[in-house]
Amino acid sequence: MAQDKMKWWSEARFGLFVHWGLYSELGGVWQGRQMDYIGEWTQSRFRIPNSEMEKIARTFNPVNFDADEWASMVKRAGMGYIMVTAKHHEGFAMYHSKCDKYNIIDATPFGRDPIKELSEACAKHGVKLCLYYSQALDWHEPDAGGTEPGLPLNFGMSWGNDWDFPDHGSKRFCRYFERKVIPQITELLTDYGPIGAIFFDCPFTINYNQCKQIDDLVKSLRPECLTNTRLGQGFGDINTLGDNQIPGCRMGDGYECISTINDTWGYKVHDENWKSKEQLLELLTACCANNVNYLLNIGPKADGRFPEPAIEILDRLGEWMQVNGEAVHKSQASPFPAGLSFGPVTSRDDTLYLHMQKKLDPPIKIYGIKNSVKSVECLGKNVSLTYETKRIAPLDISCLTVNFDAQKLSRFDVMKVLLDGAADVTELPVQASDGKLVLPAGGAEILASDKAAGERLDGAYPSSSWGGVLTGWFDTGYSLKWRFLLNNPGRYKVYVTTGTVNHSQPWAGGHRVRLRTAGGVSDEEPLRGEIPSDSVEDLYYPKAASYAGEMTFLSAGEQWVILEAAEICENGGTGLAVCNIMLEPAN
Repeated sequence: MAQDKMKWWSEARFGLFVHWGLYSELGGVWQGRQMDYIGEWTQSRFRIPNSEMEKIARTFNPVNFDADEWASMVKRAGMGYIMVTAKHHEGFAMYHSKCDKYNIIDATPFGRDPIKELSEACAKHGVKLCLYYSQALDWHEPDAGGTEPGLPLNFGMSWGNDWDFPDHGSKRFCRYFERKVIPQITELLTDYGPIGAIFFDCPFTINYNQCKQIDDLVKSLRPECLTNTRLGQGFGDINTLGDNQIPGCRMGDGYECISTINDTWGYKVHDENWKSKEQLLELLTACCANNVNYLLNIGPKADGRFPEPAIEILDRLGEWMQVNGEAVHKSQASPFPAGLSFGPVTSRDDTLYLHMQKKLDPPIKIYGIKNSVKSVECLGKNVSLTYETKRIAPLDISCLTVNFDAQKLSRFDVMKVLLDGAADVTELPVQASDGKLVLPAGGAEILASDKAAGERLDGAYPSSSWGGVLTGWFDTGYSLKWRFLLNNPGRYKVYVTTGTVNHSQPWAGGHRVRLRTAGGVSDEEPLRGEIPSDSVEDLYYPKAASYAGEMTFLSAGEQWVILEAAEICENGGTGLAVCNIMLEPAN
């Protein structure tokens, strides 16, 4: 039943997130001051009283909202679902809530229910309607969560409303929960037709029993409706990664990446940092290759229209999806244990999809496919491709070589490789034909000295749960070990890519590391970040590659390398955050 429930979502792979509310009217500006953070947090940043937000509601009139155009745009872009904010942290309902007058029907001159109209439009266009609901934070409610003493601030802002309601001792979260949360979730699940999923967020204050009550309610009213893990307390079907967190390695089932098309979620009039079609395709395919859904966010204007640049970008994505959508929809993760030199790989049953995103320099070589190859073609193009498969020494593994005329293919073209069965590949990463090898942190074995192993219960254990980036490494008693297959013995330079897990935190190094292989131990090297990373993840989180020394590998075949830490800096509470290591021939 659980797998059947997730089937539509897993097959869709691509969706649109929409943050739309009263904050859209502000556009990230209050009394002439520009918001220095994401737009939907404008009320909290400037500590705007609810009395002022209620005045804004009285002028909020999105007369250009067209539900049919929204659903049509989603369909044209090749997306399978749309996730819309029914109620965000400001507490304003973007639908006609019967249990609270702070909603778009009763508090504004608009007089229409956008969620009702979207429900009908999505059904017409074959798009799944999903809804966002902030279950714990509500700045319009005196009893809502997020104001507990000692709770860390969110970029200098309180999570809850402590400007209108400063007396935390008088708050009773259960009153807010029973009066507003449960009734509003009930309304959304009973009055608006099928709901594919509810996205919950920021589970501060809410306890286990309350989370279970929500979970039970959703299952009783809409058994097919999915929830996400930000419901809290271990509940949820969809594992939501951190905001703008791009997966760095293959993840388990049920993960979703949420990221913004510019730098904000809710509309900001001054934010013109639009991601290009090419950047978004890199993000989409990186997610699919790592078994992760991609939910792309756009903040509409207050009048209900999407910014023109965003519409243009979505339409260009749709043109690509019309040709190459089969490499995304119903796709499965890359079967390869590490990335390949030309770009991501997605798969489906007996088919591999090779996404040509790097420099087109034929031929391309793919090592370790155990299947027989039946055919190779380029999606949407009638071009001649030749291929051969043969065993290579000294590893005695297969090598698929595909040759083509680089002038007839373009970046982001997709090659379709049909196999004689489900993809079966070599378990260990294999050195690429250019001699390089990139090994993701998520594929490393975490080793511990006796001392470090005894401290694991103290929270010092490094974790790769942050989308494949290993974080929480503060103890020099730990190390990382990778195993791989090497074609060419010899001397190699090793680079370590490190980063942050915080949007605004600059990359910070200062750590000192050393390397160990069967061929010896390197000198200690400081991680200086002298090589800016060109990873697609850098669109959101600062990362950099550092020279970490040279190592000699004495023979071809299975090899290993261990990364040890001689000194670890605090790095803004991140410690030594490792994304990957890269080996390249020293000469």
